[in-house]
Amino acid sequence: MSFDPTVSSAANEPGQDALTKRLDNAPRQPMVLPVIEEQVLVEREVVESGRLQIRKTVQQIEQPVQVTLQHDEVQIEHVPINQYVADDAPLPGSRQEGDVLIVPVLREVVVTR
Repeated sequence: MSFDPTVSSAANEPGQDALTKRLDNAPRQPMVLPVIEEQVLVEREVVESGRLQIRKTVQQIEQPVQVTLQHDEVQIEHVPINQYVADDAPLPGSRQEGDVLIVPVLREVVVTR
């Protein structure tokens, strides 16, 4: 079955009004159908679809644990030397002598000349 735009389908239907009959009697001309462009804009949005409740329970269980402990002892001995360091001399650094770590402690004093 093909579509002929010059043939009115309403011409064969009973109960036509006067306007339709008058148009059917008019000279037949080809119909021009306009081409219509459709556009769509697709977007997305975040929608809350549900909620969730979470409960946390803590259980405490006492249990013996074997752990090896380590113990260190340090002996600090302050030995005053009372020596002045020259302005152009390098500052003394830490040094190791056997099992002893020697860390020099310096302080600044006012010297009047």
